[in-house]
Amino acid sequence: MKFAVDNEYEANKIRESLELSAVPDIIDKKLRQVYAELPEEVPVKKHSQMGRVWKTAAATVSSLAAAFLLLLGLNGLNPALAENLPLVGSIFQFVNRGYSPTVNMKLASSRISEYAVDVSEEEGSTVVVPAGSVFERAITAQLREVYYDGSFVLAGLEFQLNVDDDWITEIFQSKYDVIINGEPQIRHNEKGQVEYPHGTGNGFCDLSDYFLTKLGDGTYGMLKGFRVPDHLQGADSLEVELSFDGFSGNGIPVNSSGFTLPFTVQKREIPTKEIDCEGMEINGIRLLSATSNPVVTYLELEYPETYNNPASGAGFDDGIAIGFFGGEESLPMNGIVRDMNVMAGLSESETRSVVWSLFDKNGSHKHEAVFVVDFVNGTARIGSEEDLKRAPSADYACGVEAIQNLQDGYLVEKYRAEQEKPMLYLASGSGKREDLWVEVWQDGTLVDSRQIHWNDNGWSDNFLYFEYEDDGSILDRVPGTEHTVYMMILLNGYAGLDLTHPLTVKVYDSARELVLDQEITLEVNQN
Repeated sequence: MKFAVDNEYEANKIRESLELSAVPDIIDKKLRQVYAELPEEVPVKKHSQMGRVWKTAAATVSSLAAAFLLLLGLNGLNPALAENLPLVGSIFQFVNRGYSPTVNMKLASSRISEYAVDVSEEEGSTVVVPAGSVFERAITAQLREVYYDGSFVLAGLEFQLNVDDDWITEIFQSKYDVIINGEPQIRHNEKGQVEYPHGTGNGFCDLSDYFLTKLGDGTYGMLKGFRVPDHLQGADSLEVELSFDGFSGNGIPVNSSGFTLPFTVQKREIPTKEIDCEGMEINGIRLLSATSNPVVTYLELEYPETYNNPASGAGFDDGIAIGFFGGEESLPMNGIVRDMNVMAGLSESETRSVVWSLFDKNGSHKHEAVFVVDFVNGTARIGSEEDLKRAPSADYACGVEAIQNLQDGYLVEKYRAEQEKPMLYLASGSGKREDLWVEVWQDGTLVDSRQIHWNDNGWSDNFLYFEYEDDGSILDRVPGTEHTVYMMILLNGYAGLDLTHPLTVKVYDSARELVLDQEITLEVNQN
């Protein structure tokens, strides 16, 4: 599911809808705790496509995304590491995709550089944008490399913003669009503002990032991308113009001048596997096409609009996520919804099949269709719920006595290694809150890191100890174990992790003094 968020605008919309001038602290804290303790089991795989219910109000999805991100304050980048990142090689390797990184997505992102064309030295690839007001900054935008395979365009961009904010997002007003061969592709409302979702039925599918990844001091990266409209599929070249309304940092405009980046792309031949899906249909749901190359995997389906709030998505046959570039449902045409799934490409050595399913949430409450796509043998078949596997998960819990005996310092209370929501709970023995730096290591490799501030809303007082069941549900909280804890989502806390190997959690204080060096062993759940 793709989100487009202007933090300041969307946060205000959320507050207006709740008739609040600000989100009360008690509600904010409670929401965080509730989210952290939600059961893991869901009826369909992650990255479900948006049902028709979302289309009744423009920007509803982006509002929820803003609420989610403002709520959790996600920031997985190590600033110390970022300052030393060499800006060489493919920018695609530095830009994260989505909020649940997968091994397959990371590998596919690395492979983009093999087929992308470096355009950073070409004339017109750099635009200097003046400040929109005395309180804003001039910025430099540079198109660094472009990938085009005849169906998909992916562009890696670099921005010099002259700021040092961890949180930079794109602003969306009225001008944002993607122009291809002179044709605008983004749907706008009667006020000229961008509408989401903005499918128009022509096959265009926006895959763009709307959050910038910090690459270094004042330097940020972004990926823009889209599926080429049906009538331009396979074109040898395209004239593209990317439009921007500006950027904001932590809700404050950095630059609101607006600008465009025009460029030309030439098609490159990429080894692609395509499966003949003709006649593949169950319960009115048809698998139309399935293609995959080392960068992009694409499944296109259609189903009747009569399904009541359907949710669809795909993953590997072992339950592990593929990684999504994006995708959305087009507007219903003649009562039929077009479902476009743009996922990370598959390596030549990948042997797992791709499993797509549709679950009718408010209708039959069951999976109406399951398709199993085998790119190795070039076949597709109708599957069943037995083909839908749950991804492996594992847990660590310190135990009640460890919490009761914790007098000072810090302790890893829980680690939930789960694909949908990898969590780490850090208990504070003294109950105090302070600025901390948390690192998770495995086999000598840094898995993830996270900065904590003393006033972050991730802190929770009077927290009662509990443990997770194998299915992600929660055992009863233990009375008399009130303590202070910091709950954090680790974006990389699952992808690539060997659940059978120990983890080491290191915590540093604001003076960079090591205050915790704890090895933990995960217990693999029997799903």
